[in-house]
Amino acid sequence: MINTNFLDCTLRDGGYYNQWHFNKKFTEKYLKIINKIGFKNVEIGFRFFESVRTKGLNAYCDPHFIKSLKIYKNINLGIMFNASDLIKHKDKLDYFYRSIDIKKISFVRIACHLEEIKYINFFVKNLKRNKIKVMVNIMQISEIKKNKIRNVVEDIMKVNPDVLYLADSLGSMNKKNILNLYRNFKKYWKGPMGLHAHDNINNALKNSLALEKEGIEWIDSTITGMGRGPGNTKSEDIVKSFKQNFEYSNFKNFKNYINKYFIPLKKKYKWGTNNYYKAAAKFKIHPSYVQTLLTDKRFKQYDKKFLINNLKKKKTSKFELNKIFLAINDDQKKYKNNFKIFNKQKKILIIGSSIKKNNDIKKIENYVKKNKIYTIALNNTKHVDNRYINLRVMCYPLRVIGELKKIKKDSDYVLPYSFIPKQMHSKIPQNVFNLDLKLGKRNNFFKNSKICELEVPIAIGYALFIANKMNAKNLSFFGFENIIGKDKIKMDETKQMLFDFKKQNKSVKFNFLNL
Repeated sequence: MINTNFLDCTLRDGGYYNQWHFNKKFTEKYLKIINKIGFKNVEIGFRFFESVRTKGLNAYCDPHFIKSLKIYKNINLGIMFNASDLIKHKDKLDYFYRSIDIKKISFVRIACHLEEIKYINFFVKNLKRNKIKVMVNIMQISEIKKNKIRNVVEDIMKVNPDVLYLADSLGSMNKKNILNLYRNFKKYWKGPMGLHAHDNINNALKNSLALEKEGIEWIDSTITGMGRGPGNTKSEDIVKSFKQNFEYSNFKNFKNYINKYFIPLKKKYKWGTNNYYKAAAKFKIHPSYVQTLLTDKRFKQYDKKFLINNLKKKKTSKFELNKIFLAINDDQKKYKNNFKIFNKQKKILIIGSSIKKNNDIKKIENYVKKNKIYTIALNNTKHVDNRYINLRVMCYPLRVIGELKKIKKDSDYVLPYSFIPKQMHSKIPQNVFNLDLKLGKRNNFFKNSKICELEVPIAIGYALFIANKMNAKNLSFFGFENIIGKDKIKMDETKQMLFDFKKQNKSVKFNFLNL
């Protein structure tokens, strides 16, 4: 008889809703109750590799955090890596190896897309050498064609993990097709397997129960299903379905703990199956798109059905935030460009949003006054007095909505009307003009360009396009401290905009002011 291993990954998968901001006290209470109810395998969080840490403790699970936790003797503790991180930072492997406390970490799971499997062999070998169980988590299993399964398994066998996990990332599978997929994998893979189910169409538990009967060795769950998008198989349902595997006499305490700590979180973040997630599963849209539309308040004004209908026309099985902007940009109505560029400006100053010191504000205001230079400011940031601003530009869709109510009458604004929800068009002030913006595959700053085309809708690109149309020969920049260091611009989207502009308009001179 197969002994099924049940793995609770609440603080790892649930972190997609609160950016893994579970404090140490919360984590320790979780470990205590999860031990009492009888889960023997716990995935405590991710090990992201980020030079600037903006997420919570369970996003990084560094050795200091892990060592500070009380780990119960019955619990096998694990963490997850993204294969993309390992591949991208292959030159920093020492960091990854050192960051795994082999005394407290029992297993490591690596989340992979199919094309990434062949590149993680180096990492798996090192972990297994240190007697750490390695699980490879294959994402988006619903997209694997039957005739490709043998090739996939051959790649996995070269990596040789201890457990092969199937993740229904899009939450689109039912009992019949999950069984067929599992059986086809078992023709070639003879080692242990696991299932990580998503609950887009209320099938997570059904699929988990079906594969348990079929003999799968590992099943994932999270408390109240807390997890990316609609969430996962619920841990409380697993406990009820497999009472003999748990300390069911503690179930009442488990439910009390859930009601106290997780129900308030669910009310706040609203994970769980709904019609939007069902539509996402049907059209193979990554659930993070729906999660973003439902949880980010800046999307409140948008018609969710309209956006999802546009997302289904694009390749959205992988989550890329820019695809949401493309969906917003897909407004069928064409708005007349009422921003007309008459004046030719040889010199233009573009002011960024990184000015914080009052002294710097006075310096740039004096500079504008003395040089009588045409000034374009990015967004609606309150720093330089509007008397010294000729034009303000905005084009980041979520910022456009948020700033619309804050627009002052003493300055002209330019933004793409197509990024504003239809029901808000009547509220556009008279001093706000339209200039179409197309989101495309390149940044187009050529002089003869009739429409502004950007890869990413950020204001600097919009400002550069307008400045070019004004025939500027000299562009000065101030308030860009965040991208300038030691006379070199750091790699980011802003640098790409500046680089592309300069490449396409070599005669235009750049001057980064240091007043």
